[in-house]
This record gives sequence, C-alpha cells and structure tokens, in this order.
Amino acid sequence: MLLWCDSFGNYGTTTNAAPSPAGVISRKYPVIANESVMRIRDGRLSGYAIDVMDSFGYLGKSNLTTNDTVVVGIAVKAASLSNSFPFLSLYDDATLGINLRFTTEGQIEVRRGGTVVLKTSTAAGLTINNWFYVELKVKCNSSTGTFEVRVGGVDVCSDTGQNTKAGTHDYHNGFRLSTNLAACSLCDLYVLDASGAINNDFLGNSRVVTIRPNAATGDVDFTPDSGDNYARVGEVICDDDTSYVESGTSTNKDLYGYAAIGLTADIAGVMVCTDCRETDASSFSIKTVCLSDATESADAGQAIGSTGYVTRSRVIEQDPDGPATWTHTSLDAAAFGMEVV
Repeated sequence: MLLWCDSFGNYGTTTNAAPSPAGVISRKYPVIANESVMRIRDGRLSGYAIDVMDSFGYLGKSNLTTNDTVVVGIAVKAASLSNSFPFLSLYDDATLGINLRFTTEGQIEVRRGGTVVLKTSTAAGLTINNWFYVELKVKCNSSTGTFEVRVGGVDVCSDTGQNTKAGTHDYHNGFRLSTNLAACSLCDLYVLDASGAINNDFLGNSRVVTIRPNAATGDVDFTPDSGDNYARVGEVICDDDTSYVESGTSTNKDLYGYAAIGLTADIAGVMVCTDCRETDASSFSIKTVCLSDATESADAGQAIGSTGYVTRSRVIEQDPDGPATWTHTSLDAAAFGMEVV
C-alpha cells in the first residue's frame, strides 16, 4: 500500500533560499528539526528539490504502518560522502532502526541503529553532486529479517536472516530524511508497505509530479476572499491568508479541476494535500474528496486542530471509478477538493 509521497518541489521557487513561507515543511512533516537549515535546490528532472544542509536537520513522518515490511524510494544528490550520519532512516516510534549511510568509497552502508549490518562489497557507483535513485526494502524481525538496497533499480546490497529489529515492535512505522555533514538534496520520495494487492514492493525509479487546481466544477460551497474559488487555492507558493476559501458549515464542499499531469507513465497513486486552519473557537475536521466520472470518494475526515496552518493529506491509490489503476486520462478528468465535517 502506498503510504506517502512527495516531490519536494512545493516549498519555494527561489534556489538557495529558505523554504517559503517559513515553517511550510513542518505543516506536512511533524517529525522535523531545524527547518532553518533547509534550502530550495533545482530538482532532479524538473522543478525543485529540498536540501538539508546540516547534520542536525531532518524531516520525517511517523505512525504510517504496522506492517513488518517497508519500502522507501528517494532521489538523493550529496555534496560529500560520509558515514557519520544517515541520509535515510527507518524508525520504530522514537527508536532508530535500519538506516542508510554513504561511505567515502561510494558505497552504501546499512546499519541497525549505530551497528553496521552490511555495506556494498564494491562501490555502488555513487559520486558527489549527481542524482541517484536509492530504494530500501526492509522486513523487520530479530532473527529472520531481510533487507535490500537498490540504486537505479540494481540490487547493490542485500541479505536475509538478519536482525533488523531495533525497537520493541516487529515493524518500522516511520522514516526520517537527513544528511551527512554537508548538503544533501532530496527529491521524488515514495513510502509503501507490503500490504494490499498493489504498491507492495519496489516501484523502481519514480517521479513525483505536482499538479494544482486550475478550473471550476459544479461543487463550490466555500466562500472565497475574492474571485473564483479554484484560483484562490492554486498558488505555487502558499500565500496563507492572502488568498483563500473558507466555510464553517458542515457538508459544505469545494471540488476543483486540476491541470493535466502531462505524462503517460504508470501512476502508482495520488496524494491530495490541503493547507488549512481553524479561524474561530469551534473545532473542525476536513474530508479530502475525489470525484472521478460519477463516483465520489471521501476519507473519514481529519481534525484540523490548529489556528496555524497545517497540511492534511490523503493517499488515493486507485481511481475510485472502478476501482482501477489511475491513468493519465482518468487523472486529468478527475476533480479533487475538501468538505467540512
């Protein structure tokens, strides 16, 4: 099951500048430290990436799964190679589990906490200032654990019958992305577990593409500060209270048409993100809604819980009108939005 994805291209458009607005990454990643050391960089294929410029900076997500197997894919570009700090770490709650580190020889080192489990016997071909797509698959167990590391789709480090359990549970339920002493750019992230019939194993070299609202639909219940609803929520950089839509009425719903994805590759899933906040003393939840053809699908709703902006997200693995794997045609025709609970 696809659990998470991010292009890291939505936090600013000025390279070498801090993410904008201040604190925008922590809205989506509550597991975070020192956002002030992060910078916007050019993306791997297009757009932008995020750079963690100091070993004390990281971002991540917790409570994603209790499945024993997790797979993570991430594009990385390092300005130096060192095993002092991991660039990708799996966690059991607050306990550091399996993590990956570069070595000065261009290898990838696998550790459980701080203990070296294995590293590639020969150089994985990693070099500084170049993008590489790294994938990690781990089955968590104290004696029958397994792991595999791929670079560009090639197995460069794997083993079975290992102790891959660092915490109290037979699973890793969270991840962190960090750095190793110098700048490390991040792009095109996916996270999944082994549950479900799809998205339960390596996806291979993957790209995460951002599309934004660009058209009105028949469902427009929220009140805009001015103009058309879709135009008030489709900005490239979040402008918070400069342009917005709002509602305090249960069942009020806004749905928007989105820009065409512009690609014909396979689509593993869609993650819809909504920046929102509460504007009075009442507590609100928000549903993320998808309309595909005549089929409407919504999640159970998530509490907003803050008068400061937070990001609420929903992963939609399959086209609800089927269900079936998303195609560029079905995605381009779908509408997405939110509903007040």
